[in-house]
Amino acid sequence: MREKVVVGILVTALFTAAFGIAFRITPVHAPPGGVLWTVPGNGTLFSVITTLAGNNDEIHVQAGWIEPPFPTYTIWQNNLWIIAAPPALGNPPLIDLRGSTIIITGAGVFIWGLDIIDTGPAAAPIGILLAPPSQHCIIRSNKIIGLSPGTIGIQVLSNDNDIDLNTMSTWGICIDLAGGASTGNLVVGNTIHPPYNWGIQVSAGAGFNQIYYNNMFGPGVGICQELFDANLGGSPPNAFDDTSFSLGGAVWGPSGGPSLNKGNFEWSWPGPVPYLVPPGTNGYVDFWPRNPVPWTQIPGDINKDGRVDIFDIVIVAAGFGTVWCQFGWDPRGDLNGDGGIDVFDIVIVAASFGMVDP
Repeated sequence: MREKVVVGILVTALFTAAFGIAFRITPVHAPPGGVLWTVPGNGTLFSVITTLAGNNDEIHVQAGWIEPPFPTYTIWQNNLWIIAAPPALGNPPLIDLRGSTIIITGAGVFIWGLDIIDTGPAAAPIGILLAPPSQHCIIRSNKIIGLSPGTIGIQVLSNDNDIDLNTMSTWGICIDLAGGASTGNLVVGNTIHPPYNWGIQVSAGAGFNQIYYNNMFGPGVGICQELFDANLGGSPPNAFDDTSFSLGGAVWGPSGGPSLNKGNFEWSWPGPVPYLVPPGTNGYVDFWPRNPVPWTQIPGDINKDGRVDIFDIVIVAAGFGTVWCQFGWDPRGDLNGDGGIDVFDIVIVAASFGMVDP
């Protein structure tokens, strides 16, 4: 019976793919047209951004590319995609910021698959800054490491952005939703290893952000607030749900707290006696005690909404037949990372069709 269901889903998926090709279904945020640039070939990545690329363009970065220091890292274009080569083609492109910041002021910017590191020497740099009037940006599947004191991995000062599936470790705040303009952002499925300070921080006034399915692991030394929300009692509230913690003896620190104040949290606390943090004013805390089980994305859950359904098939169908370094190739649909969107990616969605994250 299950085999018949899978076959039926696969046939439906193939039909949907053909439908997508015939009627040019466009993924959310995809540029409607423009110029495709490749790096290397036209100078460095940021020289392409500052001198050549315009609105609705795509920049595809070769595997293993190492970006030399550049004086200005500002992305002002709208609907600009910066896409690294998929994993099967080699190591992700490496960018060493050297104390600088990638500043995004354009709307609809999509950054996927980069390896961003900050080796200093400046103190308290920011890896990626989403500044007004940027909005509707996607920062997905990047690796961000900050080695300078006080480094902020991603700071969000604008609204309706999507920060998801990144791997981050900094000596400051990994993800900072700062100020009242930080509303409506999605922070989903990130793996965060804060070696000293905050994993995710929400500043006073920032509200209605949705922070789901993040895996945060602190070292248990010094001040390590894996999650801190300064908007307690704020309206609208922020939403935290299904987030794993491994506190390992970490303390809340002098900035206030408690750090855990809303949502359904899975966590572990050392010692024989469970440590219960009282619920905050905007929600509740449960699952006490419970060992954290890192959230793993369901294969085929492309839009990471916790289920595999027709909306995931549409994303694959939109890019069906395209390959990396071809205009319109959407890495979200390349589920097996081989550089092409084809029937094998549809099979992955079909095999998981109907699954829901518990």
